[in-house]
Amino acid sequence: MPDLFSDVQPNIPTQQTQPVVSTPAAVIKKPVHIFTTFCQNPRNITFAEQYDNETIILFLRRDFITNVPWLATTIALAYIPFLIRFIFVSLNFSLFSIPSVLFIPLVSFYYLIVLGFAFANLVSWFYNIGLVTDRRGIDIDFNDLSTIDVATASLPDIKDVEYTQSGFFQSLFDYGDVRVRIIAGGEVFTFSKVPRPTDVAGIISQLIGKQEL
Repeated sequence: MPDLFSDVQPNIPTQQTQPVVSTPAAVIKKPVHIFTTFCQNPRNITFAEQYDNETIILFLRRDFITNVPWLATTIALAYIPFLIRFIFVSLNFSLFSIPSVLFIPLVSFYYLIVLGFAFANLVSWFYNIGLVTDRRGIDIDFNDLSTIDVATASLPDIKDVEYTQSGFFQSLFDYGDVRVRIIAGGEVFTFSKVPRPTDVAGIISQLIGKQEL
């Protein structure tokens, strides 16, 4: 007769549950367009001296609203000849007379200067780029058609990151300066007037934290 109060339990096979392994969600790559100023996890973006397994986390330009001053100046300069002519004709006043042979070349030269002014500002905005990868931060300053300054800081060398928004317009349109401070020498390079500076600083801080783990 079996002992019903025996401590020995019968050998009953139990169903073993496998541990649930959570796989990270796939990172959605986003395209960078001609007017893009902020893009997290950009697609089809590379740069010189990029490592094979280096991933770009952030693509930054100055906020597009910062182009308003030079755009307004360009439009004003384009209308100045018409405004001067309208004033002189309305007042029946003439300081000097320009021969018709010289008028078209002079006006063409003037508008060539205006076009050059607009082109230089557009190139400066378009090619002044900030990049943040999983290894470093890169600040590319395209000062003019012949001078390019590139500042680079590896993530382990970054001491801290901070941002500032000065004035009403920066707060209204949510752009500002993000400063990255480097351990060696206390040097600082700045992502100037970039959109969503809070998010930019937060993303860089998270990357720094991962490097310290």
